[in-house]
Amino acid sequence: MKKLIALGVSLVTFVILSSPVLASHNSKDIDLTNYYFELLTFKANEEDKTYLEIYCQLPMQGFNFSKYELSYQADYGIAVTLYNMFGNKIDWAFYHGSVTIWNLEDINLLTPEVLKFPFLIAPGEYKIDIRITDLQNLEDVRVGKDILIPDYKGPDLKLSDLQIAHSISYSADK
Repeated sequence: MKKLIALGVSLVTFVILSSPVLASHNSKDIDLTNYYFELLTFKANEEDKTYLEIYCQLPMQGFNFSKYELSYQADYGIAVTLYNMFGNKIDWAFYHGSVTIWNLEDINLLTPEVLKFPFLIAPGEYKIDIRITDLQNLEDVRVGKDILIPDYKGPDLKLSDLQIAHSISYSADK
């Protein structure tokens, strides 16, 4: 199998937060095994701010489906809140989603939903709190992570954790 080699560099910090890495997990019966959370930061147009994107991948099979006349439906909510190191709420976002299937056998055909939550914040230390709620039975799970938002202003080139490809070349290496 050919190995892809990515060439090029961009000023981006990318942190993968899979559920086992996240701290402060509270839930009743929700299994976080297939939930993924990723953070992306980069320089914003405003000089004293950093742009933060939080991506959440939610498997639809993890929610409870209620029977309606002709279909089954699951409703869920996800709240993302940013706190500063003093515990003050800095910003938040909420998403309400639902999915409908016609029979329960279709549940295995559902693909995960990927949601993006953008924030424009000052560089510094923050705590991210993500709360996912199954709105059919009100069971929820809460995950949190302390993060450091980098400061991209200034003339110095910052080393990034992720190199973005400007082109992709194949090699014979395995």
